Amino acid sequence: MSQKELADKLGVSSAQRVSNWERGYGTAMPVVTIRKIVLIFDVKSEDVLQVYIDQEKQKLLVQIESEWNSHS
Repeated sequence: MSQKELADKLGVSSAQRVSNWERGYGTAMPVVTIRKIVLIFDVKSEDVLQVYIDQEKQKLLVQIESEWNSHS
C-alpha cells in the first residue's frame, strides 16, 4: 500500500504525514490513528503500540541528551 493510499484510509491530509510518522519526524501519531492502522493491517495492537512507544522514547532521549549537553 502506498503512503498516499494509507493517508486516504486514515483520513489524514497527505502522504508526507504518513512518511513523517514512519521516520519518527514531527508530531506523535494520534492514538485514534494507531487504532485505525491496527484495523487496516489486521495486526496485533501490542506490536503497533510497542513501535510507537519505542519511537517516542527515542525522540525523548535525543531531546534530553541535547538539552543536557547544552547546559554542560
